[in-house]
Amino acid sequence: MFDKEELIIQEAEKKYSEFSVKSEDLVESLKELIKAYRFSLLEQQRLIRVSDLQQENLRQTTRELDEKNHQLEEQAKNLLHLNQFLEQEIEQRKKLEQELQQMVTTDTLTGAWSRCKFWETGEHELERRKRSLEPMAVLVMDIDHFKLINDRFGHLVGDEALYQFVNVCKEGLRAVDGLARIGGEEFGVILPGADKQVALIIAERIRAIVADAVVQGEFGQLQFTVSIGVAEAIDEESFAQLVNRADSAMYEAKKKGRNRVECYVEVAK
Repeated sequence: MFDKEELIIQEAEKKYSEFSVKSEDLVESLKELIKAYRFSLLEQQRLIRVSDLQQENLRQTTRELDEKNHQLEEQAKNLLHLNQFLEQEIEQRKKLEQELQQMVTTDTLTGAWSRCKFWETGEHELERRKRSLEPMAVLVMDIDHFKLINDRFGHLVGDEALYQFVNVCKEGLRAVDGLARIGGEEFGVILPGADKQVALIIAERIRAIVADAVVQGEFGQLQFTVSIGVAEAIDEESFAQLVNRADSAMYEAKKKGRNRVECYVEVAK
């Protein structure tokens, strides 16, 4: 494109340098030069417009990219907030599940196992005992004259007595034993691996510890005793049957004066 301009300029210079040049030729050369310059000018203007258009397109593309990046940044922030919210929800649900599990498995007043946990664990341990042929025993314990404690000192003191009773009983139990509150002032103990003789030793130890314990508070001092029934698991019986036998032995202890341990004796048929 610009080569043509250069040739025309050179030709014009040549003609100007020749003395014999005709004026008509000079005019034509000048016309060609003007035409070439005009074409060059138009072409330059076109290129400038194209360049401006490209720059505007580039600026528009840059603006669009900036807007998209801003949108992505906002989406990333929203996603981060959503993730944080979900994490909080998960933690709250875990905490709620733990609290519900605690409510199901633990007596809220005494901290002992719940009745549900007692039966669930007892049935599991009885099945394990049948497979392993290891002994297993159960204690059923009832605080003596507990109604008199409530009537004399009030239910708040009675609640404190129940709480202290559980703490005292734990001193006489092994690590593998499970203590549960199965009634108002009635408690059950699962003794894995314990035969009748071992269960009687543990029961007597608990009875003695409870009898010697003193519950203190604003009401003064309080002492109480416990009656305990013992039963060792036998073949093919259910956990409910095992607990019922221990419960019968506990009522036998009540009949014989309380503050004592009785073992269920199978009556020969």
